[in-house]
Amino acid sequence: MTSSSARERVRRTVAVVAAAAGVAAGLLGAAAGPSDAAESASVRAFAGVTLTTGAGISVPGPSVTLADVRPLAPGRYLVTMDTVARHVSVDAVDLVAVTVGCADKSGAKSSIGQYANTLKGAGVDRIRLAPRLMFTVTQQGVCWATARAQRINPAGTSAAATRQVVLEPGTFTIVRQVASGAATNARYRTLADGTKKWLGTSSLALKGKRFAAARTNATLPSGATTLGVTGDLQLTTCTGRYGSFDETTNRRNLCDRSGVWFSTAAGPSVRTELKVRQYAPDGVTVCRTVAVPGTASQSRISAARHHAPRQLQGTVALPAKAGCGRKVLAYVEVLVADGPAVVVHWPGSSVTVRPV
Repeated sequence: MTSSSARERVRRTVAVVAAAAGVAAGLLGAAAGPSDAAESASVRAFAGVTLTTGAGISVPGPSVTLADVRPLAPGRYLVTMDTVARHVSVDAVDLVAVTVGCADKSGAKSSIGQYANTLKGAGVDRIRLAPRLMFTVTQQGVCWATARAQRINPAGTSAAATRQVVLEPGTFTIVRQVASGAATNARYRTLADGTKKWLGTSSLALKGKRFAAARTNATLPSGATTLGVTGDLQLTTCTGRYGSFDETTNRRNLCDRSGVWFSTAAGPSVRTELKVRQYAPDGVTVCRTVAVPGTASQSRISAARHHAPRQLQGTVALPAKAGCGRKVLAYVEVLVADGPAVVVHWPGSSVTVRPV
């Protein structure tokens, strides 16, 4: 594909996205009434787009807009960009990232992303990316999704060459929350100068030790007994010392210490499951802890994949029980069954709780 044809394909793609987003914006704008049920608008964001890497190792390629929905009426929204990245490069490994973000006319802004190594080879050349963000619009808002790719392994080819990663057809979904009590973990706050102050740090999940990730507190509305819970994690394996840092660790490699990392092609076996803990009226004593049905899964993250997201979603019933109050804590339980440790990246991990 020539660079001019690639640009033309992106131009046509963005035009299709803009038209579809206009339809979604109309639907969401009409759904602002407080008596309405929660409205969702799903848009086929694109028919497929090719991301071009930068011309060099670890040089990101251009950011491509996948969806852009505006204006959004005041309210709280759960925004998801769901797509599959497919490796088409001659390199053995490349990197792809998908980000969703929202902004409000008041100046509030938030974003979250997922990234993974794309791999060459039948059966491993596709990986799902589906970042989710809960955002509150107070005046008038806009939400979007972007993606970019970069080379991280030259595989003996020219380091100055560009490569490509394909994003297959995906869906950009916005669900407006009408019921009160929806909550998400606050990952950071934006300072007056526009910089982020992170409210947590990335951590290691060690073999055999259960780790509660992206802990989110919520107070249920009176009478609420059923919760919709989503959980997303950004993970990195300690199959190497590097790639295990982010903004919250001051660029310190968490894997770079004795007993934490070791080289193994198979990588760690990681079990993840959504859990909800309910407290007594005092807000301190644990009343019960339940697993969200259908969210338990276990799989390996190979050394070649190295970076991998996890997406969990389910509904759990919390019928009345003596001694239980309305305060709950939702989180993703991470257990490394075997293999090296795993980094749970705070900037890319989130849990939301929604009465349904």
